[in-house]
Amino acid sequence: MHKTIICDYCLQPAVRVTGRELHPKKTELAHRFYYMCKPCGAWVGCHKGTDVPFGRLADARLRYWRVEAHAAFDPIWGKKAKGPKDQGCCGRTPAYRWLAGKLGVHPDKCHIGLFDEELCQRTIDACAEFRIWIDDQRDRRERVKRMCMRDGRRRA
Repeated sequence: MHKTIICDYCLQPAVRVTGRELHPKKTELAHRFYYMCKPCGAWVGCHKGTDVPFGRLADARLRYWRVEAHAAFDPIWGKKAKGPKDQGCCGRTPAYRWLAGKLGVHPDKCHIGLFDEELCQRTIDACAEFRIWIDDQRDRRERVKRMCMRDGRRRA
């Protein structure tokens, strides 16, 4: 028996549906489970092969911000890296611990699927600051390396 999920928007119970109902044109999602609030249309996907939701129900606007937050955050821990320069600097768990500290939330509650719009926007901002810092560190290492090469010294 699956759990009862209550919609944060209209306080009505959500129903478990399959991807066939929610995304009829995306056959690759047909067998995935989702929870959907029929009165207001908010929904959340479930972990593959289960009926355990990724987080809380979200309307279209919040789903947009969650996608944006993941796009900013996931490369930090290595998911969706585009090349060697963009590989993640740490694992998923340490990255979420870092994010929890930046956002001031408990690590157990630091999952983008649980975030509201404000936390998604703060995640995007924190990740942008982190990328600036990483790029600065990379530039410093390159400058030191060039200076050492120019001076005929080996990098320590």
